[in-house]
Amino acid sequence: MRPALIILPLLLACGDKESDTATAGAADDTATETLPEESASTYTAGSYRVETFSIITDATVGQDIDGDGEADNKLPSVLNLAAGITGEPLAPGEINKSIVSDLKKGNIVLLTDAEQVGVELRYDVLLGLSDKSGAVSVDPLSYGDDGQPNSRFAGVFDTQTEFTVSAGLAELPFSLISGEDPVLIPLELVVMTGTLEDGSTSGILGGAVPADAFVDDVIESIIPTGEDYDSADYLDMTRDELIDFIRDFANQDGVADITLEDGRKAVSAAVQFTATPATW
Repeated sequence: MRPALIILPLLLACGDKESDTATAGAADDTATETLPEESASTYTAGSYRVETFSIITDATVGQDIDGDGEADNKLPSVLNLAAGITGEPLAPGEINKSIVSDLKKGNIVLLTDAEQVGVELRYDVLLGLSDKSGAVSVDPLSYGDDGQPNSRFAGVFDTQTEFTVSAGLAELPFSLISGEDPVLIPLELVVMTGTLEDGSTSGILGGAVPADAFVDDVIESIIPTGEDYDSADYLDMTRDELIDFIRDFANQDGVADITLEDGRKAVSAAVQFTATPATW
């Protein structure tokens, strides 16, 4: 029996705020703001390759997703709990180590493409590919059936170099285990603030990971299957029973701190990145 499972009920009250669940609205407000008549920046366009990318482990740093004036970033505590449940290296620090390693080796290639059209800033986050020569290209998985980027942000420059953009949905690649394919995690109500100029770009991106998607795309992908799964390690539960247990756990108010407009539970998250110019 894994000791972490015994103490899970005691951890349900470990919300980051006085109110554990809040209905998200801040990102929607950002997306619907009226565009200014003139841009604050002379920036035109640029393409970049992400050099650093990490989960922000400080729960007080992130974007205000629910509109209460405070940063929302519950993912680190949820990942620590998930690490205890599964026995896998899911703690934020371990995932960040994997991301650093895979970015350096080229196992993960993350690109950004920015363009100011009139006064609107369009900022795309793209999954990339790298060949043996080191040349990069955009992975076709970055685009939907309509040919548009799956993770396109829109907004404006606040100053010459500072910007705020948002998106209803984005997909971010997380390297859970170094050397293995990244997992694309959906993030809703996404807000990004950062800096953008010809020579570099950086930002803090925050949003809400739907609890069910977190279980389906993250947890289930790393739990052993078949003969590799030993129920003795998981409270004598079958694999399906364990998944259901974790799903119920992830949807509880003390764990999921955001309630989306359609009633789904979600976990707030925040990541940070830096990128330098690249061509493809």
